Amino acid sequence: MKQLFDLKSIVCLLNQDKIGIIPTETLWGLTCNPFSQSAVQKIFFLKKRPNIKPLPLVAGSLEQVLEHVNLSQKMLNLVAHFWPGPLSVVTTSLADFVKPGIKNEYNEVCIRVTSHSELANLCLEAKIPLVATSANLSGKKSPKQFEEIDPFLIKGVDFVFRSSYSYPLNAPSTIIKAEKNHLLFLRLGAISKEEIFAYWQKV
Repeated sequence: MKQLFDLKSIVCLLNQDKIGIIPTETLWGLTCNPFSQSAVQKIFFLKKRPNIKPLPLVAGSLEQVLEHVNLSQKMLNLVAHFWPGPLSVVTTSLADFVKPGIKNEYNEVCIRVTSHSELANLCLEAKIPLVATSANLSGKKSPKQFEEIDPFLIKGVDFVFRSSYSYPLNAPSTIIKAEKNHLLFLRLGAISKEEIFAYWQKV
C-alpha cells in the first residue's frame, strides 16, 4: 500500500484498476475508476457490501457532472446553489458506468461535486468522476478520522491519498432524487432537509 500526494501518480493507479482511500469533505472514503468492472468489484468485496447497493460518485466540477449525467433545469438550479458540497443527487446516467455497481437497474447514479479541493482536483486530473464510498465495512461505523479506518481496509487497498488537509463534516452527504416535480430525500446528512426543500420551492 502506497501513501501518495501526487495526483498524476494516483490517476495512473486508478487507470490500472487499483483502489484507494481518499479524504472527502464528509468522511474518509474508498475510491476507484467507476468504469472499471474489476476495480468496482474489489471495493464491494473489500467492504463486504451487497452489490445491489450502487457506489456513489464525486466530481470535480458541475461541468464534469453534466458530461456524465442528465439533470433537469430545476435540479440544476438547486444543485448549483449547494455545490460544491455534501449534497448527492440520484439521476439518470449518460455514461457507460459499471452496471450493476455504479448504475442501478434504472440506469441512475448517485453523484455530487465535492468541496474538498484536492479531491476535486483529483477528479479533474482523472477527467472522470470517481467512486467515493465510506471507508468502512458494510454496516460498521463510517470513519471521521483516518485513524478510525479498519486496518483490514487499509491492507486491502493499493494506495492512500494523503491530502495536505482534511475538514470532515462528520456526517455523510444528503441524498436527494426528483420524481416529476417532487423532491425525495433518500438519506439525511450534512445539509438539512429544510434548507434544501426551501430552496427547491424557489427554483
